Formats: sequence, C-alpha cells, structure tokens
Amino acid sequence: MIKTAWILVNNMVQNQIGNTRFGLYLALYSFGFLFLALADMGINQYTTKTLAAEPDLLKRLFPSLFSLKMAFSSLYPFFMIGTGWLVGYRGEELYLLFLLCMVHSILQINFFFRANFQAFQRFKFDALASVLDRLLMLGIVIALLLTEINVETYIIAYLISAALTMMVLYFFVGRMFGFIRPTWDAASIRDLLKLSFPFA
Repeated sequence: MIKTAWILVNNMVQNQIGNTRFGLYLALYSFGFLFLALADMGINQYTTKTLAAEPDLLKRLFPSLFSLKMAFSSLYPFFMIGTGWLVGYRGEELYLLFLLCMVHSILQINFFFRANFQAFQRFKFDALASVLDRLLMLGIVIALLLTEINVETYIIAYLISAALTMMVLYFFVGRMFGFIRPTWDAASIRDLLKLSFPFA
C-alpha cells in the first residue's frame, strides 16, 4: 500500500515540479546510481551471507564492517562530484547531484542494517525497514505539495527521510544485538575488503 501510494504521490510531484526539472532529478539520480557499487563494495551481501552462516561472528565483525561501510558511504558523494564535473555538470546540477548521492549513501547504510536483519531472519523488521523511508517521505512530500515544492526541497525531503530511517534502524540493531560502536582496525579492515570485494 505504501509503495502504491508513493507512485501516485510521485506523479503529483512530477506534475507540480514540471517535466523538465523532474527530468533533471531523474538524470542525476540515475547517474549516481551507475556508480553505487562504490558506496558498498559488496559489504551488504558479504554481511548477510557470513552472519547467516555464523551468527556468533556479529560482535567481532560488526564494528569493522560498520566502519568500512561508513567510510565508503562518506567518500562516495565527493567522488561523484568529481565524476559529475568530468561529464559536464556544473553549478546547481553538481549541488543537486551531491545531495542525491548523500541520499544514496545513507540508503546504503540502511541496506547494511537490513543485511543484519536478514542474516538473523528478522524478516518483520526487514519488511518495516524496506518501506520506512518511503512512509516518512510520503508525509514530508504531502506537506510540501500543500505548500510549495521544487526539485531541491524534494531531494532534501528524501535526504531527511533516509537519515531518520537510518537512526531508527541503528536503534533497532542496538536493541537486538547490543549497541556496538564502529572501530577502525587496519588489519581487520584489509581482510574484510578482500572477502567482500567479490560481492561488489
């Protein structure tokens, strides 16, 4: 129901923003999506596979995996700014591309949390996590449609909903498995990169 409602609201957004501006949004979103593997490098799939087979590894692997995930996700928007500049994007286009790639990065972190739910067969939480950002964005976008909406506010709404979802999912992970802080251990990070790279 949420995804169906989202399709209808998205069409209303396109009508209000206009085809040209919404087309710019879709072009930038798709451009960022082309390089999305760089924000993950196979970590999500490796996490699901490894923890499903050996749940006891969670306490040992999660801090390094989370650190690695945060590092890739943080660097990805800046890499995309350079890539966007090389293909001819300038000014506002680069700014919007950066915001969208921040959305991509946060969503990748959310997928990482979901990978832990999937590995431990917490499918109800995974189902909730799969629609939570859309549910939050529905509320924000409907409020914007009643006032004023443009491409920038639409992307910022996406960013806020993704960030709020990330905080909720981290809370759920902490409640299920105990709050585990990210740590950076160079040797462990190097080994995990080798193991996750085939999934990239």
